[in-house]
Amino acid sequence: VDEPYATSVQTTRFDLSVISFERARRVTFEFLYNEALFDRWQIDQLAQQFVHFLCEALADPERPIARIPMIAGDERQRLLVAWNRTPGAVPDTTIPALFEALVDRSPEATALVLGDERLGYRELDERANRIAWALRERGIGPEAIVGIALERSFDLVAAMLGVAKAGGAWVPLDPQLPAARLDYMAGVARPRVIIASAATAGKLPPGPATVFDMGDPSLERLAPSPKEAGLSTASPCVILFHVKHFRPRYWYDLSVLTY
Repeated sequence: VDEPYATSVQTTRFDLSVISFERARRVTFEFLYNEALFDRWQIDQLAQQFVHFLCEALADPERPIARIPMIAGDERQRLLVAWNRTPGAVPDTTIPALFEALVDRSPEATALVLGDERLGYRELDERANRIAWALRERGIGPEAIVGIALERSFDLVAAMLGVAKAGGAWVPLDPQLPAARLDYMAGVARPRVIIASAATAGKLPPGPATVFDMGDPSLERLAPSPKEAGLSTASPCVILFHVKHFRPRYWYDLSVLTY
């Protein structure tokens, strides 16, 4: 990549723009970027990858674009091998068991911070246990799917743990997503229960799932102690959707992560 040089273009309407023009019988590319979003090293790296991509394309014009590497061999080695040497023993246990062991060791330590608010491990565990009991009362057990439609909050994390403690698998239903996308995700995942709040319940698509409101006062009357869920490390834990094609109907690949 050539050294930077002065340009007459100082502003752009976009966070990142690439301008190409012929200069001294060479094609030159200018990268204009929002300094509030990008650091210089990121743009340098992007420019190097872009040039590498173009060189690879010119070297083999018949090769499909999907098969042209974006990064050079030495960078690929660094990303996939050198920086990925993270071998270690994986305990043969589940997420709830690991979390409960942490609660036993440091019950009063801070688990979550949201603005000026803090929540300790014991409080988070008790909140998750109550959610687990409420889900078990609604038929949630091993391999049952629960949707979570909550905004970022302590309750969001407690709900994830609560689903795990009940034995179920949770699927995130971001209330900020378009209604058509939420409808598609709920239709594919088919959750039995959807955990929501007063602010998000109205954004959920209609369907057969039971909606459990985190503001339900009966939640505080449930036991704060854990309940054995009968989980194994092979039990489904999280169901995620990955956008595959952007179409009016939306099309997704679905991934299932186990405990």
